[in-house]
Amino acid sequence: MAHPNKAAAARLRLTRRALAALAHRTALPEDVSPMTTITAPPIPKKTGPKKTGRKETTPAAARPGLTVKGEMAVAVSQRVEQASLNAWPALHQVVHDGWLLRFCNGFTRRANSVALLTPGSRPVDQRIDFCEALYGRANLRTVFRVTSLCAEPEVPLRLQTRGYLAEDPTHVLAIDTARHGHAPHPQSLARDAWLDAYGALSGPPNNAQQLHALLLKAIRLDCLFGAITVDGNVAACGLAVVEGDLVGIFDVVSAPALRQQGLGAQLVAGLLAWGAQHGASTGYLQVVQHNAPALRLYDRLGFTHLHDYRYLCAPR
Repeated sequence: MAHPNKAAAARLRLTRRALAALAHRTALPEDVSPMTTITAPPIPKKTGPKKTGRKETTPAAARPGLTVKGEMAVAVSQRVEQASLNAWPALHQVVHDGWLLRFCNGFTRRANSVALLTPGSRPVDQRIDFCEALYGRANLRTVFRVTSLCAEPEVPLRLQTRGYLAEDPTHVLAIDTARHGHAPHPQSLARDAWLDAYGALSGPPNNAQQLHALLLKAIRLDCLFGAITVDGNVAACGLAVVEGDLVGIFDVVSAPALRQQGLGAQLVAGLLAWGAQHGASTGYLQVVQHNAPALRLYDRLGFTHLHDYRYLCAPR
């Protein structure tokens, strides 16, 4: 059996090669219309960085050495952020001077926030005023999604001077799907059956489930509504969405009575294997920083830290 530190170092090299390849993908075009799927050309083959032999012993989400830096970090984060926008679509979108305003009647912050895509040309305060006016018209709180590699650092500063509050700091983690390429795929459910199972496991109110259904119907990419059953009942379920070389993992939930039994790991590994079969070489997911059990699970599976984001929310 391989020494744990050697295995961790091998995982680091593997992930860095995948992230280096991702960095050569193109950035998001500014002329995207609402509900349009963003695409990019295939990844060129490229040799990864030299092996350093450095050992890693800290959890993945806390390893500063795994954070890609400089222009490569911006490119990788842009690719994953683009893919996550497509994988979790809003019902309505407005592109405004480099920013993407997303609306989904308040269901999830991801689908009801401003994504800072590219630096704009107009003054920051004017653009913020524009966003506040549109979200106010929709009776929604104005929320900005700000990544740790934000290209406009003055934006979060201006928001904070306006009294915006930082909420839900989140890690974005990545993995080479080849690590779990041979894992058994979870059972594939029809969308409505999966939504019923997800609702039974997570218990959202009826209005949230209706909005969830609308959001899932808006996905235009290949996806798997995956589930694991125990004694004929769905015990865990999750969503995988593929876009080219990327597969995003979302909505992972398991039955409370069956947690700590490996179902989550089995489910995520199977979703990654399905993504690999459909052409994805890199998987990604998002997990709030205070979710220690999930971070431990993803560390064991081999995920490594990519970047962070947080929401800056208008004062109530």
